[in-house]
Order: sequence, then C-alpha cells, then structure tokens
Amino acid sequence: MKTMSRAFILVIVLSGMILSGCAGEAEATLAPAAQQTDPCGNGVCDEGESAELCSIDCPERSEPQPTPTEAFETRLTPTEAFEPLGHVTFVVKVSDFVNLTDSAATLLELVDLFDRFHIKAEFFLTGPMTHAYLQSHPEVIQRLKESGMTISYHVQPPHPLVPGFHSPIQISAVNLKQARIADYESQRLDLSTGSLMESEPGGYQHLSQTFERPPSAVSIPNDPVKGFALPQFAGFGAKMVVLYNEPGADAEQPFQQQYSMWVRPVDIQISHWPAPGIDASMAWWDMLATDYAAAYQPAMRLQSEVETWNAERLPFILVTIDEYNFYREGSAPWTLIYYRDPSMTQANSPPFNLGAPDLSSPRSQENQAQVWAAYAAMVEWVATHAQVVTSTDIVAMAEAGG
Repeated sequence: MKTMSRAFILVIVLSGMILSGCAGEAEATLAPAAQQTDPCGNGVCDEGESAELCSIDCPERSEPQPTPTEAFETRLTPTEAFEPLGHVTFVVKVSDFVNLTDSAATLLELVDLFDRFHIKAEFFLTGPMTHAYLQSHPEVIQRLKESGMTISYHVQPPHPLVPGFHSPIQISAVNLKQARIADYESQRLDLSTGSLMESEPGGYQHLSQTFERPPSAVSIPNDPVKGFALPQFAGFGAKMVVLYNEPGADAEQPFQQQYSMWVRPVDIQISHWPAPGIDASMAWWDMLATDYAAAYQPAMRLQSEVETWNAERLPFILVTIDEYNFYREGSAPWTLIYYRDPSMTQANSPPFNLGAPDLSSPRSQENQAQVWAAYAAMVEWVATHAQVVTSTDIVAMAEAGG
C-alpha cells in the first residue's frame, strides 16, 4: 500500500513538472508571437504547423495519466499480488419484502460497490424475496446473475423450518415429514397463510432455476428439524451449511462436514461487539450516530481482530449484515407480521397480517451515509489486505484438502 502511495505521489510530482515546463515554453513562444503575423501561438494547430515547429499550438501527444479513482481501481485488479491477512466472506442476508423498493436499491448499490473493488460477495435470498424481485424488480436478479456474486439460501417466517412455524411438517412418519419439507423447497410459500401455492415454483429449487445453479450454502435455524431437512438440501445441490451461533473453527482442521455438506468455518465475525462504556454487544451500524461511533468502525475492528490472530493458519472472517440495516433501524420490518413481540419469541398464528405495523424506522439521510461510508471503508481495506472468499471458494479449499 505504501509503495503504491509513493508511486502515485511520484506521478503527481512529475505531472506538475511537465505542466510547469509547458507553461514556461508557452511564455517564451507567446511573447514574439504577439509581434509577428506567424499563426504559431494562436491556440490552433494550423495546417503546416507541427509539434517541432510550434509546440504551443501542437503539443506532443502523451498517454493520459489515470485519475486517482482509475489508479486505485487498477491497483485492485485480481492480478495484483499481496500477502493476505485472512479469508474474508461478505454476507448479505435479504428478507425485507415490506420495503421492497429500498431493498432492491440497496442490493444494486452493494453489487456496484463489490464490483468496484473486484470482490465477489455472497447474497442469501429466500424463496419469497426471489419471487418479489422477479415480479417487481427483475433488474436485481439480472444484476446478481451478471455480476457472478455467490447466491445462497436461507429461510424466514412463515417457513416451517423456522421454530414456531413447524405446524405443516409436524408429521410423525419420517418419510412423510421429509416429503413435506421437499414440497416447501419446490413450491411457492404464501406469506399470508404459511401454506403452499402448489401451481408456482418456490423454495431452494426455485432459486436453482432462477440463477441457473444451486445456491451454494443453506442457512436454517439450529433446531431438531434440521436433521430431516439438511440431507435434502445436500441432495438438491447445496455444498455448505451455515450453523446459527457458529462456533469458532478448529485451529488445526477448520473444515468439517455435516450431512454431506461442509460447515462454514468462522474464526472472527464482524457485526456486533461491546465497547468501553457499553456492556452489551451492539451492532456497528446502529452505533455510528452515537457518541460511541469511533469504537464501532467495522474496518478498524476487522484490522484489530486480524492483528491479534495468533494461529498458524489464516483466520476465516465473516462480515454479515441484513440489507435493511443500511436504510432502517430497529427490529426486522416484518417482525409484527409473524410475532406478537419485538423479541420474536411468540409466533403469531395464520392468517398473518401483512399490513401489521413496521417496528423499524427509516434512517436519516446522514445516518445512511454513515453506514455506507463505514461499510465501504471496510470493503476497501479488505480488498488490499485479505483474500475475499465465498462459500463456493471455501468448499473448493476444503475439497482440495485445505
């Protein structure tokens, strides 16, 4: 980084010297030109003039120097070699069907940000969100496909794999339970009833069809029902499983398997942490408008965690955020649709009121700018200090023996 900074400064200094030389030459040429009828010096490269005969009107062509932005982006090309400090996965969980336009705009802006730094992030979509985008914002699906971002799958209420919503799969016979779970991964989920719209595709299988490849990883709650569901996801094509409250990866062997899928290894997570004066673990995006903002800069937190890592292998670092965290604050926008309480411990019964009050509130424009700036600073730091990986890359590492 320091070498590139010195190189960039050198370019600026040399450019200044060249411009100064040109200015001096201009003064020397213009003085006699004012007393002669010679067209040299009139600011136009007339017929018969050349750089040799009239350099002020016909300067020699030189290769344009890159702007600071172009120079920085060139520095970030994948061919640039550097010694990575860790394996970083940027995960964006997507679920806000309540504020769908804001959700769509945020995804497009995130893809642009990752593209700018030549990074592949991982977007976890639900079946209903995929339907919503296809119907109202197909540009989001197209952009995700064109960008080559990794697509993975997660579930949200009222999906029956979420605790409190198990009713549709509470069948004693194992084969019937598995068959019912398979139905929910191939048919469309009705957000207002929790039942299936059998004539329309949905679930994991619909994402596979939409993105023309199986979602790489699956994330479902840590509940006994996962024992019936995970083998089916493996059969559908998923390669990695994400465990809730992920434990630290094994220092010697970070790659473990469950149900024929690799378990995502996590050594460091950048999302919530305590700070001096605050006992609770707080989300960094909710602290930037407070007096504690300096302690909740994610780029600084990530750098600090990497610097204190002392194992022989590189750490696996998970950077996770919900898309609505960029433009809303408070509870998930859909909380009161499916739960009776903000802590989401008491599930509602169907039919669900899709018009229930939204407990979250919009961030101010200033606060949104703070969140985006902090996130972008983290992405920039990672781009030149770490190896960015998604579940697809981690699976390849695991299958190759680490």
